[in-house]
Amino acid sequence: MTSGLRRAVLGTILLAGTLLRLEGLGRDSLWHDEGWTASLVRGSPGRLLHHLRRHDAHPPLYYLLLQAFSPLGDSEAALRLPSALAGIAAIPLLYRLVRRLYGPAPATLAALLLALSPAHVHFSQEARSYALLFLLCLASLNLLFDLRIAGGPLRGAAFAACSAAIMATHYMGAFFLLSEGLAVLLIVWIAHDPNRLHVITRREHQWMFAYLVMSLALFGLGGGKCSMDLRKKRREGT
Repeated sequence: MTSGLRRAVLGTILLAGTLLRLEGLGRDSLWHDEGWTASLVRGSPGRLLHHLRRHDAHPPLYYLLLQAFSPLGDSEAALRLPSALAGIAAIPLLYRLVRRLYGPAPATLAALLLALSPAHVHFSQEARSYALLFLLCLASLNLLFDLRIAGGPLRGAAFAACSAAIMATHYMGAFFLLSEGLAVLLIVWIAHDPNRLHVITRREHQWMFAYLVMSLALFGLGGGKCSMDLRKKRREGT
């Protein structure tokens, strides 16, 4: 596949992912947790931080971001737009990460699977922090890859800022950062003695890529069914 054709394919994937995340963005009314989000972001940032400190267990970054979008109004679509934009931005970030690890063809497939994933589309249409958290985790992995290749204080500062943003978005991000930290320790451990890591064969690379595809497919199909069931229950008011 030529570079021009590859860019056209990636652009088509991104367009499809964008349309899926923006289509019907304000169709459904806010469900309970989204209604709580809407009530939190009304008023000043000081009021928001006060209510989070006293009545909610979530960190403030996502809600402060929503307040920045407040000139767009408080409709369902306006409240969900930041999540949709985060979901759209995740597609090229995943492509970039997988391309650096496995090459352009696997990266294109990974981007396609994410763009069409019902689960990811679902969470990209919720006024909750999960789409932003996923985007920040992808950004963190890309920055970690940058650090591994080139290093430097600016890249280190960007990685640290992204890690802080993850924790300021959702406390479950701590599990991701812990896993990432263990990966960094493993990289450092191997770097001190490359003989600790056996040579990875082409066949093993194929198995690793197959595992990545299966993981994304299961996330899209299994997670998608779960998210659709949740949406049906919300519409029924249960």
